[in-house]
Amino acid sequence: MDFAGYRHWPDLKKPRKKNVQATRTRFAALSKAYHCGEVELPAVRSVMASFLGYMKYCNGHRSTASALERLVLVRPAGDEEDM
Repeated sequence: MDFAGYRHWPDLKKPRKKNVQATRTRFAALSKAYHCGEVELPAVRSVMASFLGYMKYCNGHRSTASALERLVLVRPAGDEEDM
């Protein structure tokens, strides 16, 4: 049964597939936007925290890992700090 953002079984609750797929797409776009300097780190953190909060209440460990694999943050060129 599909209810409240999750797919429910008598002994199991999983995330909706379309939510996980949309998050994978969003994480890939966020990674690209961060690399181009269009998005700051606090914005990326808030999106990631929202997704992790959603996943916290279900059995979606593999879905979480596969979505987080798309979130690769590389600093924009010229944004290195002097050491």
